[in-house]
Amino acid sequence: MNIEKEIEALIIEIREIKDPLFIKVIKSMLVYHKKVTQQEWWESLPEDEKQQLIYG
Repeated sequence: MNIEKEIEALIIEIREIKDPLFIKVIKSMLVYHKKVTQQEWWESLPEDEKQQLIYG
């Protein structure tokens, strides 16, 4: 599997999305991924920023 080609295909699909709820879900998944893979990043955020990222 070529990761770069997969990402490029996803970007093309994402550009077509107009549903704000679906966009929020994608953003939440990205925040979750970053939180899990970069715990020091998450821990360094102030609590209000964490709440904003979690709840929008």
